[in-house]
Amino acid sequence: MIKKKIKFKWIIIGRKTSQLLKNEFINKNKEFFEIIENIANFDEKFFPHSKLIKKYLEADLYINLSRIESFGITFIEALASNIPIVTFNTKGVNEIVTDNYNGFVIPEISNSLMVNKIHELCLDFSKVLSVKENTLKSVQIYDLNIISKKVLRTYESISLNNID
Repeated sequence: MIKKKIKFKWIIIGRKTSQLLKNEFINKNKEFFEIIENIANFDEKFFPHSKLIKKYLEADLYINLSRIESFGITFIEALASNIPIVTFNTKGVNEIVTDNYNGFVIPEISNSLMVNKIHELCLDFSKVLSVKENTLKSVQIYDLNIISKKVLRTYESISLNNID
């Protein structure tokens, strides 16, 4: 991305991310990286909390480089923050992200294909804006109120069936 002169800043958040500072490339190019070990907020009872949401809202894209993601809570958080995702077509994320609907799916694990897609999106940001409209729609099925009602209905139906 540096060679293609793409203006970017990677914000990397999570446990042990400070270990990335040992990487020679990252150390030489610190201006392109914001490494945050963890964002704690013990004053709020909901997650993601406002400090983490603020970091999502600073982003234009959520770039997923994971090869496997069992559930993908960060994908849901990004989409709920109205951030399109760019990802490889891997297990977990392929159940949440639909190409050109709420993000962009790279068909195979390839760094060059990922960089080319990001470059393409930088050159034509209208593509990002077009899928941004669908990010919130795509995560409504994970809404706590909807899930809670479904769980309650399930319990009620089990309870009613066991009365007989």
